[in-house]
Amino acid sequence: MHFREILRGLSNLAAQDADEVFISQGQEVSVLVESKWVKGDFHDEMRIDRNTHMRTGEKHAHIYDRKGNQLYALTHDCKPSHNSKSFRLTKGQADSLRKEGFTVPKSRIVEATLIGSGKMIIYG
Repeated sequence: MHFREILRGLSNLAAQDADEVFISQGQEVSVLVESKWVKGDFHDEMRIDRNTHMRTGEKHAHIYDRKGNQLYALTHDCKPSHNSKSFRLTKGQADSLRKEGFTVPKSRIVEATLIGSGKMIIYG
């Protein structure tokens, strides 16, 4: 059975977040590991993702408020990600990210640079 066939069978269920994903094929079981929750200033404030689904393996982090709303996202080299604007990490957030291998500047400021505005056509 393919993953898309499993999803078709679950189409009547409401979408839910999954903490762990197990994939079984015959006698073989695999675990899909892409993220983990870490403490910044409070438990489950930051989720560290590894883009294994995109095959880059590059880490990035999502930072949430106490209600679970995403505030910011940043890459492993502390560049804004997912359209985040510039922001300053708290000391607790910066310390936790450094322990996870992120390159956090001493100022703890994650800076965004506007590359352009208005309509753009990108050829590639």
